[in-house]
Amino acid sequence: MSTQAAERRIPVGPLAGLAGALLLLVSLFIDWWEGATAFTAFEVLDLLLAALALACIAAHAAAFGARIPGFEVGPGVTLAVGALAFLIVLSQVVNDPPAIVALGRGSAFGIWLAVGGSFLMASGGALTSARIAVAVDPEGERVSKRPRGPVAVTPREPAAARMRRRAAERARAAAERGPDQPAGP
Repeated sequence: MSTQAAERRIPVGPLAGLAGALLLLVSLFIDWWEGATAFTAFEVLDLLLAALALACIAAHAAAFGARIPGFEVGPGVTLAVGALAFLIVLSQVVNDPPAIVALGRGSAFGIWLAVGGSFLMASGGALTSARIAVAVDPEGERVSKRPRGPVAVTPREPAAARMRRRAAERARAAAERGPDQPAGP
C-alpha cells in the first residue's frame, strides 16, 4: 500500500468548532457573574447562544459522518454562526445586562469560558472554510520526501585544528620542494 493511500486527513476546523460549541453550552449553566448564570441574567440571549451552539454542533458533526436530514450547511455558515456567538458574548463582557448592573456583581468563570468557547466556534468555522486538516498515517510510517536511512554528516573541523593541519601541509610541501625552489600557489 502506498503512503498516500494509508494517509488519513482529520479536519481541524470541525474539531475546534465542536469543542467551542460544547464549551459555550456548558458555560450557560455556570455563573457568568457572581451568583447569576446566563439563564438567570438574560431573557433571550441565553436561548440565542444555546441555539447557535447547537447549530454549530450539528453543522460540524457532518464532517465526522453524522448526517441530519434536511440540515446541510456550507463552511461559511459555521464561520458566521461562530462569529455571531463571539460578538454576543463579547458584548456581554463589555456591557453587563441591566439585572447585573443593578446588583453590582462582578464577572465569574462562566463568562470567560463562553468567550473561549465562542472564539473556538469562530476559529473552527474559519478553519473549516480554509479546509485545514492534519494528515496522519495510521500505520505509523513516516511520510517523507527524503531518502530513509542514516545520513552521513561530516562534522566540521575546529578552526584551530584546521590551521594546524594547513601549516603542517605547507611545511611538508616546502620540505618536498627543497630549499632552492620558490613556493608555489
